[in-house]
Amino acid sequence: MALGVDGACSYLSGERSGLRSGDVLLIGTDGIWETHSVNSETFGKERIGRILMRHHRQSAEGILQAVLKALEDFRGAAQQEDDVTLLVLKSMGTGQG
Repeated sequence: MALGVDGACSYLSGERSGLRSGDVLLIGTDGIWETHSVNSETFGKERIGRILMRHHRQSAEGILQAVLKALEDFRGAAQQEDDVTLLVLKSMGTGQG
């Protein structure tokens, strides 16, 4: 069951047949990309993409720490206004193919 689903919106279901070795799945709350700096700039999804590009060879824990560190550095002295929940999964492969 999805949490926080708005009945006024429509949602498409989909599936992916599996992850290949090294694929990364990042799931997070909007508190990440909506975080503001002291200059009121938002962190944004594009910044997360750049972090993933730089750190995709690291472990899931390494990627998680890179995102959280970048978020903390970006925010600086600004107060965190929303929750930050982040899950990073990295496929290790099945040993097949």
